[in-house]
Amino acid sequence: MAKLKQYDPDEVDGEKVGFNYDTPDELVELLGMTSEQEVMLTTVLTMNLSHILLKRRKS
Repeated sequence: MAKLKQYDPDEVDGEKVGFNYDTPDELVELLGMTSEQEVMLTTVLTMNLSHILLKRRKS
C-alpha cells in the first residue's frame, strides 16, 4: 500500500491513475478492501510478520 501511495494522481490516456490524497479510501475500495482491512494489512499484519521473521533469524 505504501508503494502505491507514492504515485501522485495523473491522467494517462484519458484515465485517472495514481493515488489521490483527497479520496484515500478510493484506492482501498478499488482493491476490494475496506479501510479497516487496509489498516490491518499495513499495521497489525506487518508487525506480526516482522516479529515472526525476527524469531526465525534468531534461531
